[in-house]
Amino acid sequence: MQNFYESIPKSKLKKFPKNPHFELPFRMCVASPSGSGKSNTVLYIIALLSKCFTKIVICTKTNETLYDHLKDTIDNVQVIEEGMVPAMSEYDSDTSKLIIIDDLVMEPKRTQMSVGQYFIRGQILGSYAATSLLTYQLKPSSIYTNEQHQRK
Repeated sequence: MQNFYESIPKSKLKKFPKNPHFELPFRMCVASPSGSGKSNTVLYIIALLSKCFTKIVICTKTNETLYDHLKDTIDNVQVIEEGMVPAMSEYDSDTSKLIIIDDLVMEPKRTQMSVGQYFIRGQILGSYAATSLLTYQLKPSSIYTNEQHQRK
């Protein structure tokens, strides 16, 4: 099959930061039981990739000490609590963003639709989505059909 992206002049293609750990852009899911280190794994990934993003947004139900520590040690980290997920329209497409969705799988359908949009259309806006789930079986289909990396 022909890759038509190869025929487009490089000057017209969106440029992504180079990183030896992950191919960018990416969509990823970390799913495992409580206490298994999901948040720690996500923070490790952020530490590896932090210089690749102009903004890191963490959407979570409740505050976590690890996320407070992250805000204190890395610039441009925003933590959004109470299960809120910002609309994709709030971000420009000229900068790269990492959006972390932490265990919002039981939130209302409206929230799930917002999460799904990051997995479906986030690459267009320069967003990289990662989700941390407690129960893998409850993951919405829009996420598991569009993710590239999983950790169970």
